[in-house]
Amino acid sequence: MQSNVDSVRIIQLVAHLPDSVSAENLPLRETLAYHAVPSEFNYPLFLIIAGVFVILVIVALLVFGKRIKQYFRIKKLQKNHIKFQEAYTAALHQLKAITSVPLMESTVVIWKKYMEQLEAKPYTKLTTLELMRIERDESLGKTLRSIDGALYGHKTTALESLETLKGFADQRFAKKLENVKHGK
Repeated sequence: MQSNVDSVRIIQLVAHLPDSVSAENLPLRETLAYHAVPSEFNYPLFLIIAGVFVILVIVALLVFGKRIKQYFRIKKLQKNHIKFQEAYTAALHQLKAITSVPLMESTVVIWKKYMEQLEAKPYTKLTTLELMRIERDESLGKTLRSIDGALYGHKTTALESLETLKGFADQRFAKKLENVKHGK
């Protein structure tokens, strides 16, 4: 079975096209006015990309989260230790130039504040005797008693003891850094 034959009718809209007119002489109209062209945002594609990105971030956090957290803890520890060393060294240089009790006290406070944030123990609120009971380190106790003697007039200077405190802080920093590196 075949379909019926039909006809197609063509109507020319351009009645007369001259063959001899050049492109420069064609009657074209120009307009310089801005015409806003609406652009459509592809929301489905955006949602797919955002979903894949969120899934990748979650997977990365699950796989590498512990290492990322460890990296930032190490960087924070190192940054705080460098700040402590700079402040403490500057205070020691001032003490070498001018020995004064308020300057010695502020140097000990710098050490106590650093140790407090490093080990999460209330160093600034504790006396020498209380620190000795908590730390159970005889050399630290001897150093702190020597500094107390300089602060309360029994001794003239405690620069050597203050240097020892800096060494103690460096040792504790190294220990804390190793603990963080090994996930403790």
